[in-house]
Amino acid sequence: MKLPKIDYKEFSKTRNTIQLYAQLLSALKGKLVPHQKNWEEFSLKTYAKGFTTGPIPVETENGLEALDLNLNLIENKLKLFFRNKRDEIDLHQSNIKSFTDKVVEKINNYGITEFEPEEKFFQKMN
Repeated sequence: MKLPKIDYKEFSKTRNTIQLYAQLLSALKGKLVPHQKNWEEFSLKTYAKGFTTGPIPVETENGLEALDLNLNLIENKLKLFFRNKRDEIDLHQSNIKSFTDKVVEKINNYGITEFEPEEKFFQKMN
């Protein structure tokens, strides 16, 4: 099977958006995970459908819980897993600010309030 050619100019907007989404997840993970050697607390891993934070330990009243965020590029959704909650956010947002607002709202609804994204995630640009 031959892969299709990708025109850089047409793909660059998509690439930049995916990069911002990944940077947001990385920043969130970096705030919640203790510092590790080589700044690994910020790293995302690839998986079959995109990128994942892997389980992020979150201290709750019940002890440690795991938050897992999957940037699913096949289904165009951010999948959020925390306790018994399974949420998703559509990646087709009007801009990064809209996406960031939805991520922060979901995270805050889980009772996780330590995360305040950088200003670049609130810009009204694609």
